[in-house]
Amino acid sequence: MAVTTQEKSTMQRATDTAKDAAGKVGDMAQGAVETAGKMAGDAASFISKKAESAASAVGSGLKSVAGTVESGAHYLSEHSIGEMGGDVANLIRKNPVPALLVAVGVGFLFARAIRG
Repeated sequence: MAVTTQEKSTMQRATDTAKDAAGKVGDMAQGAVETAGKMAGDAASFISKKAESAASAVGSGLKSVAGTVESGAHYLSEHSIGEMGGDVANLIRKNPVPALLVAVGVGFLFARAIRG
């Protein structure tokens, strides 16, 4: 059974459409990661400024949190989604039990959010 020219053309259009859609989804995901990184950086800056005016014990804790958030923001802005996926996979391989417990907890929270 031979494939006609029209069928080939239809398959090519479908393939092109799928590739375009995948590219757009990838671009949107990367844009979301960049936005999240910027927002995390802004949050770190805000926390750091508030920490300067807070009491010394609370202020040092807030500065620590700000540093962690800023580090996360830097990570988000410097890595692609593929690199982040690889990092998560390596983390799960190195720590399978905690990863399983986190997955169960996230699943529980997700189920409660859907029900409620």
